[in-house]
Amino acid sequence: MASIYLIEFPLHNKFYVGKTKRIPVSKRINEHHHSTKNKTQTDKLARWYYVNGKKTINTIVEDNLSIEKMDELEVFYIRYFNYLGLELTNHHDKECKSVDWTEERKKQQRVRMENFDFTPEIKKKMSLAKKGRKIDWGYKISKGKLGKKYGKMKLIHKTNHYQSFINSRGRAVTQLDKNNKIIKEYTLISLAAESLQTQYPKKNIYTLRNGIKDCCTGKQKTSYGYIWRYKKL
Repeated sequence: MASIYLIEFPLHNKFYVGKTKRIPVSKRINEHHHSTKNKTQTDKLARWYYVNGKKTINTIVEDNLSIEKMDELEVFYIRYFNYLGLELTNHHDKECKSVDWTEERKKQQRVRMENFDFTPEIKKKMSLAKKGRKIDWGYKISKGKLGKKYGKMKLIHKTNHYQSFINSRGRAVTQLDKNNKIIKEYTLISLAAESLQTQYPKKNIYTLRNGIKDCCTGKQKTSYGYIWRYKKL
């Protein structure tokens, strides 16, 4: 069995919607309060309330659910409370990807939304919550680009853009054999990783890049049969 719960951080006027298979639900909520990882805004807030002796308002939204419906209902309540105007600390992109939105599930969600009756009191709260909100930069930028035509970047601009990237952020590396003889030089670690991918097609390019970087920083002597060094400026 599973449950959907809501944590309110009253001093910050923020909320969190979560799911759990733990019985009782308070076990999962306590994990938020005692978390030391501080990876998410939710854990940071919950930890702050615990350290400062403040209390959160914890509510079980829905109980005794089947585990199969847990992900779907979590996303539904995230969207529902967002619609009400509550400021949530959830990672919205992450939750929505965990659900396979078939036509049947979409239909079920529409039926759930239709069954909710918004009283005048709730509507007033929603309008007050949205009042005075500033338009985010993403909306302003997209609105500014509306109707504008953009041509393809010219070759000279591409070259200059790539060169400026190398000069500002890139770091050149030198590939050596085990006898310290120079084999080749690369302007970027990612380019060196791409060349290695022909020898190690099953390896991820990020794994190859990290191996070269560890060799350059002295964490390991060689990487994929070669010695790697940062090129001296």
